[in-house]
Amino acid sequence: MSDGMGAGPAGELSRRLQAPSPRYGEKVIQGLLAFCGLLSVLTTTPIVISLVGPTIGFFEIVPAREFFFEIDWTPQFEPPSFGVLSIVAGTLNVTLWAMVFAIPIGLGTAVYLGEYASPRVRKTVKPALEILAGIPTVAIGIFALTFILPDVIQPLWPGEFLGGAEGKPFMALAASLGIGLMVVPIIASVSDDAMSAVPRGLR
Repeated sequence: MSDGMGAGPAGELSRRLQAPSPRYGEKVIQGLLAFCGLLSVLTTTPIVISLVGPTIGFFEIVPAREFFFEIDWTPQFEPPSFGVLSIVAGTLNVTLWAMVFAIPIGLGTAVYLGEYASPRVRKTVKPALEILAGIPTVAIGIFALTFILPDVIQPLWPGEFLGGAEGKPFMALAASLGIGLMVVPIIASVSDDAMSAVPRGLR
């Protein structure tokens, strides 16, 4: 008897959730999204396949040990050198300092929007973050080169400390700040969405 009573409301709820008529528009949208996913795979796969041949040819000329463990990347010098280790280390260095700059600011922005900001402020700041996240990386790079390095780092750096503000390490610092500025909106937006998905009782 209890089974029949339990099955009745569930079946009625299931019938209420079903569409009264076929929704062909949703099927069209699903088909378009599936086509976009398939197109991205079909576009990326030939690119990867086309790189296999040149990669094999490159490593037939340059030993893998030289490529992965040497520090000099001078392909146009004579004799040429193809050590990628310094490039990888520089990339990791820039990424580390960019995250040190971006993660606290991005998480702080997300906490403010999720817990303290009024609905009016949230409606203004949230779309602005989405727009800032779409700024091209080339524009961020030019901004770092033409403003952050000459107008922020060089005037504020204390004299000749660590070689002054003219050397290569400070190009890396400018790149780190530029990447950090680029990543802050993404971290803030994703973190805010994640916090919004948590029930307020658990928070």
